[in-house]
Amino acid sequence: MTTENGSRLYIKTPSSESFVLAGSSAQERYIILMNETLQVQNQEYMIKIKEMEDQVEESDISLGKAEMRANNLKGLLKNFHAMDSQLREIGKNQKNIIEITRSSVADFKRKAKRHLKYLQFLMIAFSGFYYEFFGITTCFPVIFMLILIAVFQHSTLEAILLPGCEEQETVCKEIKEKIKKTVKSQDYIYEFLDEM
Repeated sequence: MTTENGSRLYIKTPSSESFVLAGSSAQERYIILMNETLQVQNQEYMIKIKEMEDQVEESDISLGKAEMRANNLKGLLKNFHAMDSQLREIGKNQKNIIEITRSSVADFKRKAKRHLKYLQFLMIAFSGFYYEFFGITTCFPVIFMLILIAVFQHSTLEAILLPGCEEQETVCKEIKEKIKKTVKSQDYIYEFLDEM
């Protein structure tokens, strides 16, 4: 109900309700009572709207956290994928280093044995000339020393060995096979990363 100055009347107490409704017509009473009912419903709806706004805000916060978590997981998956690729590259490089080292040592031993044969040939030639000019008594100690030097050089070459590491290589091969199986079973991760 509106007064002459344009302000609205809200009926809060039963005494004011009976006073206002006493001098009004049936239509005015209906309007006043419906206004009060609508005001109550409006307040209930305002409370529901506020609760729903709070729920929407909480849902937005939860969604933001979930999106952040999903982005973090995507980042972790990308990092693990990159680390896996880098570890494979390291494994290949280490295998190449081992093969190069083994072949280098084998080449060194082969060349050293060839040089040792040249040295032995020169020692035999030197011993022959020494024997020819100085005789057996003075030649024998020199020949003995040259033979001792040749045997020492030969034993030194034979002592140069790289460890075989067969057990470790077998373990590495088994681990590589397990990694291959794991990678094959996780193809969906690569598809997931490609879709991002």
